[in-house]
Amino acid sequence: VTDVARETAADGDKVDLVIYLSEGDKYTVNSVDATGIEVVDQADVISRLEMQPGSVYSSQCIKNDIKALRKYYGNNGYTNARVMPRITSAGGTSVDIQYEVSEGVQSTVELINISGNDITQDKVIRRELALAPGDVFNQDLMEVSRNRLLGLGYFETVEVTPTAAATPHHTDINISVREQSTGSINFGAAFSSVDNIYGLIELTQTNFNIRGKPRFLGGEGMRGAGQKIRLNLRAGAERQDVAIDFTEPWLFDRRLSLGVGGYFRDLQFYSDYYDQRDAGGYISLRKPLGEFSSLSLKVTGENIEVDVDSDASDELKEEDGSYTRGLVGLTYLYDTRDSQYLTRRGHVLSASIDGSFGDVSNVAVTLRGSKYFLLPLDTIFSVSG
Repeated sequence: VTDVARETAADGDKVDLVIYLSEGDKYTVNSVDATGIEVVDQADVISRLEMQPGSVYSSQCIKNDIKALRKYYGNNGYTNARVMPRITSAGGTSVDIQYEVSEGVQSTVELINISGNDITQDKVIRRELALAPGDVFNQDLMEVSRNRLLGLGYFETVEVTPTAAATPHHTDINISVREQSTGSINFGAAFSSVDNIYGLIELTQTNFNIRGKPRFLGGEGMRGAGQKIRLNLRAGAERQDVAIDFTEPWLFDRRLSLGVGGYFRDLQFYSDYYDQRDAGGYISLRKPLGEFSSLSLKVTGENIEVDVDSDASDELKEEDGSYTRGLVGLTYLYDTRDSQYLTRRGHVLSASIDGSFGDVSNVAVTLRGSKYFLLPLDTIFSVSG
């Protein structure tokens, strides 16, 4: 800024401020180097930098490079790494950039302190963490832990911050959560040409504790163990449905999810000549295979009762009676979505094979996939098939 002038505007009650700029010359980067690097590969460090020889000099890119270097060292356990940039003239309109690195000492996780969870049990939070006491500190895994906790849907906010531990060369991780409501009651009424008029009600609790004692019996309530339970009722002129589902995501405190459920459906809308009643139950197991993949096994047993009217055709009358069916399904899932509730990035792929046996037998193979893209203005574009 070479000058700032104040000039009287056409309106006598106002003034114009005129700022004179001298842009100077545009500088480019001649060379990029780093000193003080001993515990990691220097070539790997240099390749991560935005500022490269031949690029236009940018102070914002310098800040980004400092942040990237600190994160790189943080992912290798060096929480106290310091980076100081030095920019010197290389002659003309070019500069040399040198990052002076003080690596510090590799740090190990000592304590994980949790606060704010008045309802959710400590173990429900700890089992989702990608870091444990004794691990080498890793900044990326700390962010993975935060995303996992947010993905549970139990917390409105999750803050994960590292602090110096009482023991030298150790780091404590402080996790602060703010809990939110995890139960819901949905109810309503609807009309369609298929179902006619019907009412519905659904009760859901995603942070259930089946071993808890209700508050009205003097207990602490039936929340906080991370289990999920859902009761769905639907009744109308052409259908009556009831279904209940329960999920234990960590069976025996292991990464093994158990699901059980049952249902009854009385369906009159299939035809004017027969009614159908389905009753059954299922049990399922899901085992994570890695950070993003899992394998599920589901076994279902059901009874299907068909009640054909006396004025129906002979073909329909032949189907009158009761049928049993067993169903075994195996599903592989690969899911990198950043959130199951409002996905902005990532993809989900599934492949399943189901086989029926008993009075009804068939085999089905299903492939599904979805890809999510985050566009400007927080707009989400997805492709599914």
